[in-house]
Order: sequence, then structure tokens, then C-alpha cells
Amino acid sequence: MKKTSYVIIILVLLVISTSVTLPMWNSTWVSPLAMVFKPKVIIIPSPTPSPKPKTFKFDSSTDLKAELETINPEVLDSDFEQ
Repeated sequence: MKKTSYVIIILVLLVISTSVTLPMWNSTWVSPLAMVFKPKVIIIPSPTPSPKPKTFKFDSSTDLKAELETINPEVLDSDFEQ
């Protein structure tokens, strides 16, 4: 009686150890333990790049006071679209 229980315990331990180690060998067989203890995949969205600011080129002949008068101080959402 005791001998058969030892054999059964050894067989159970052998099955558990092979089911855990076989996925490490990149096998096509998937163990039942690997199906139960699947790692959760967390998808992190990549950050969106900030839009490029508008650039203006002025030289020494530009009247900066006149340019300042033409600027609309109101900021719109469309100013930040690409």
C-alpha cells in the first residue's frame, strides 16, 4: 500500500515538473499550468508628439510694432492641430 502511494506521488510530481519546464524549452505543447498562470499583457500607449509651433522669420526691415498689432491674442484649439 505504501509503495503504490509513493509511486503515485512521484508520478504526480514528475508530471507537474515537466508541465512547468516544457514551456521554457519553447515547445509547441502548452501545459495546463501555463494556461492558468498566463502573464497579463499591459499595453501602454505611446505618447503623441507635440505639434510644431509656428515659426516666423523677421529681418531688420520688419516693423515689429505693426506685427504685434496684427497678432490675435486669442488661443484656439486649431492652433495646436497638425
